[in-house]
Amino acid sequence: HTYELSAIVQWLARSNTSPVTGLRMPTTRYFPNHALRAVMSSAIEEVQSKDKAAQGGRQQMLDRYFEEPAAKTEAPETEVCTRRKRRRKAEVPPREP
Repeated sequence: HTYELSAIVQWLARSNTSPVTGLRMPTTRYFPNHALRAVMSSAIEEVQSKDKAAQGGRQQMLDRYFEEPAAKTEAPETEVCTRRKRRRKAEVPPREP
């Protein structure tokens, strides 16, 4: 089984049984799971890459939306003010990694 290091260290300080099976652990030594770490790192990078691409797509959509001319009935100064208000409402903040 694979465990979070800090969690299994705490567990083994209190017990010599497996937190998953409840059976006595044959050893209380632990080793890093490099394969799992590599898979997790790869998955995180993939998600971040897709999120960055999606964020760019959202920003392009917002940019196109605000470049479109406003209705002809609006005065030029009203048009600028309306676009600023729309941009403030629609801005997409970047997601935390």
